Parts: sequence; C-alpha cells; structure tokens
Amino acid sequence: MSMVEASGAALAAALVTAAQTAGAADPSVRGSDWRTGTVTAVPGDGTVAVGVIQARCLDSYSGPAVGDQVVISQSGAGNWVALGRLSTSMLGIGQAAFARKTVSTTRTSTATATADPHLVIPVGANAAYEISGLIMYNSTALTGDAKMSITGPTGSSGSWGTYSPSTSATAEPSTVRPIAQDLGTERTYGAGWSTAHGIFLIHGLIVTSATAGTASVNWSQAAADPAGLTFYLNSYMSLTRRA
Repeated sequence: MSMVEASGAALAAALVTAAQTAGAADPSVRGSDWRTGTVTAVPGDGTVAVGVIQARCLDSYSGPAVGDQVVISQSGAGNWVALGRLSTSMLGIGQAAFARKTVSTTRTSTATATADPHLVIPVGANAAYEISGLIMYNSTALTGDAKMSITGPTGSSGSWGTYSPSTSATAEPSTVRPIAQDLGTERTYGAGWSTAHGIFLIHGLIVTSATAGTASVNWSQAAADPAGLTFYLNSYMSLTRRA
C-alpha cells in the first residue's frame, strides 16, 4: 500500500469515528434515548445534572440530591427529563417502613435501656425520617415504671415525644407526660395497672448524617425491679422518609 493509500485509509477511519461520536451526541441522528446515571449537581431550578447532561425533573421526583441513581430520558428533539430515582436498599423519599412486635417482650430487674428486638428499622445516610407508632405496655407492679428513648445511627439528630402516663400515675385515668426531647434522650413514664395497659403514642423526626444504620425504640424499667415490664404483641413503629 502506497503512502497516499495509507493516508486515505486513516482519514476514512477518522471520519467514521468522528461521525459515530457526533451521532451519539446528536438526537437527530440517534433518536430518543433513555439511560441511568448519577446526579452530580442540583442547581435548584427544577433540573439535575447527570454529568454533562442537564435534565428537568418530573414533579414526582421530589427532593433530588447529589448521588441519586436516576433514570433520564431524551426526546427526539434533544430535551432531557429526569424520571426519578432508582430503587435502593433504603427508603426513597415518601416511602415508608413498618416494624411490628410479633411477640410480647418482658424485661425484669434491669434499668439499662436496649433496643427492642422488633422495633428496629434500617435508615440511610444524609436523610430525614418522620417517626410514628403506638406501643402497648404494662408492668406487674408500680415500682419499676418504664424508661424509653428513640435512637438513630451515630451522628443523627432530631427529636421525639410521646403521650403516656407520668411516673406518679397509679390508676386510670391519670396525668400524662407530653414532653419533647432530643433524639437519644431517655424519659421515664408510669407503668403498673391491673385493669388496662398503658400506651406510648410516638411522634418525632430522625435526621441522619454521613452514617447509615438503624432507628430503634430503646427501653427498660426506670428502676430495676423483679416485677417485669412488658411491651406487648402488635405494638408498632413506622418511618417515612421525608428528605
């Protein structure tokens, strides 16, 4: 092959490569397209950047964040739209998780609060979760009462509260203790009635930092006592991701 022929072949190959590259970026050549990608920037104007692609979010894709794994789609006219997040092992915004006690749990002679074996739900990093729940509980005596807290992974912040009888309660109806506290703060409540169980109506918010982990209901007796404290079957908690 002569030098002219070799140069012509190289030029032809280069033109083919250039045409392929241009066609891949030109919707008039390629037509419509969809793909997955990672959000690299959120300008705050209703769009997200996925690398060099700027895509407008659907209304259903709320709270976009850098690092989201998303589906984006392009029309034949070249416009990009972000359809939403792909499913992960953690909750997406607006999704909820539920935990229920499948058996009752009794703790005796301990004032060291630990996580309930059933009321534990995984949470992701850099997210906010709304907490709600209802716990039915009682003790076989008034002495021990109850102690409880809501906890999250290391670095989490937030607050929680409940409506439940105070430690001075000896019968129903009685004084309730609607006190707000920081995430992880323990509070004591009354327990020990013969005619009815007490309830914790839980509400709150967990805001995680860079560490994923679990949200849990931690509890024990307020004072160690041989009369057991029980959290009953079908007590439950739920978390809904809000951000």
